[in-house]
This record gives sequence, structure tokens and C-alpha cells, in this order.
Amino acid sequence: MTLGIMAGLWGENDSQGDPSMLWTVDLNGWIYEARITIPGQANYHAYPLLPSDALARLVIARFEEWISNLTASELLSYPNALVSMQAAQVKYK
Repeated sequence: MTLGIMAGLWGENDSQGDPSMLWTVDLNGWIYEARITIPGQANYHAYPLLPSDALARLVIARFEEWISNLTASELLSYPNALVSMQAAQVKYK
């Protein structure tokens, strides 16, 4: 989830201040959506989005925007970001 958090891939905060949903992209291009299960304890349950899920394109667009705004040195801090994005672009086209 770290990559998704760094990329700002989260939904609105619940009453305890935790994001109600988080998204991340793994090295194989799978996008995972995590929904909060225990508010106040930041406990989430995640599952992969299907390639046909329209939400995937929105997550990829936000992820691409985050990557495009990174400086070269920042991008070095996230070596898997480009690989994950490219794999997701193929999987969810």
C-alpha cells in the first residue's frame, strides 16, 4: 500500500480520520482496492480490481499524474513505480 499512499491514491476520510478506501498498483500491474474494516485502527481488506472495472482507469490516471510530477531524484526513490504503471496500462487497457 505504500506506493499508493505516496501517490495519493485514497478516498475520503471516515469519522476517525482514516481514508475509507486506498488503492495501490503492484509490480504485475494489478490494482488493489483496500476498504477500511476497522475504523480508527487503519485496518483494511484489499482485493484486486478486475480489468473491466471502470475505476481502474481513474486510478491509473491519478498514478500516472503522480509519476509525471516526480523529479528524477524522487523517481529513484520509487524504483517500482514506472514498472507498476506500465504493467497496469497493459492489464487495464
